[in-house]
Amino acid sequence: MIYVFIIAVLFLLDLFVKNYIEKNKELGKEEVIIKDKLSIRYIRNKGAIYSTFEDKSAVVRGLSAFLIVLMWIVCVPMFFKKGNQGMKLGLAFIMAGGMSNVYDRIKRKYVVDYIHWNKLKKIIFNISDVFIVTGGIITIICSFVKESVKH
Repeated sequence: MIYVFIIAVLFLLDLFVKNYIEKNKELGKEEVIIKDKLSIRYIRNKGAIYSTFEDKSAVVRGLSAFLIVLMWIVCVPMFFKKGNQGMKLGLAFIMAGGMSNVYDRIKRKYVVDYIHWNKLKKIIFNISDVFIVTGGIITIICSFVKESVKH
């Protein structure tokens, strides 16, 4: 049950931040947070990663929603079994980030992106993306640790 709670908390946190960005930041305007390192630049991503497939937003929306539903079907029963806490935590992060971006795609018809880390040049992302990447890293590490323990 704790993992469903984690998903809900992360989802709501990201929703709160995205709503704040939409209400308080000007579209496209950059606001420097740390000089030459980090800034806030609110954009509307109508596609997928790096705004790809913007002209196919309905397909991206449908596929994203399908994948989140599939993850719920596969992962939620696993959350209630003993063991694999690290793997469950990683999957919870992935699901929370994915759900938030899918929510945006369905409700707003675009994803609110706003974090611009200057080392990544043109890439602008959001906290959901950070949750997804973090969850992926945790899941991969846990799968390697589990495999190395078996052998």
